[in-house]
Amino acid sequence: MSRVIDNVGKVAAFHGSCLAESISPFQTLPNPKSQSAVARLNFLDQTIQDWYDSLPQVSKDFRFGMSESLIPVAIGNARTELCGDDNVPRLGAELSAGDVPRPQPSYFLAYLQILYRTVGIALHRPPHITTMARDATWLTSPSFYRACVHATELTNLLETMLASNPELRFIDSFSTYGIFQGGVIHFVNVKSLRGALSEAHGEAGSEEVLSLISESRRRAAVHVRALSVMGRRWNNAKLLADLLTRLDTAPNA
Repeated sequence: MSRVIDNVGKVAAFHGSCLAESISPFQTLPNPKSQSAVARLNFLDQTIQDWYDSLPQVSKDFRFGMSESLIPVAIGNARTELCGDDNVPRLGAELSAGDVPRPQPSYFLAYLQILYRTVGIALHRPPHITTMARDATWLTSPSFYRACVHATELTNLLETMLASNPELRFIDSFSTYGIFQGGVIHFVNVKSLRGALSEAHGEAGSEEVLSLISESRRRAAVHVRALSVMGRRWNNAKLLADLLTRLDTAPNA
């Protein structure tokens, strides 16, 4: 876990230096400063990917972790029981012959996945969130595609989590940052696809673009739902859910 937190700091420092030098890591023009930024971005991306690849498979397949991981139900001669909606283990009566381990969601692995996707999105998106939808250089760069991939994988994770625990308990409020960023990426993708649709003027492929727009909006809605659920406990999550909702209802969103 400390490694992924360390990567968050490295990504923040990288974008901070790019802002200080007024350069874009998404430029492909033969500019020495921009080329250096691109090289640093690719190095960070590879470093993060190498760390992720080094994890055991059970840590990377959140569907396995959510359905198959076990927690112990026995402590000495006592039994742990899950209390109400909080699923907080407590000591109960003595073990009976029928007591067996029960599968429980592995939310630590889910949280690890959220952090990994958060780092990936943060690395590959522009530092200025208010102008990213108009950043033509970024929208045509490999980083935009990579950010969309991370956002989509985060959506898949959220859907699995919401299905197994609709209240998203055990997930720290820090997760809201990545969930929000993923939702923004989906809405930016919607705007980009709408631009492509308007340029097509009903030509072949328009139906496919409309389908992609619909799917991106559906994914963004998952992020809004997740933040709204977490907003019952964390005020920052509620605020971010409201921001995403406004993006959805804004003209040309």
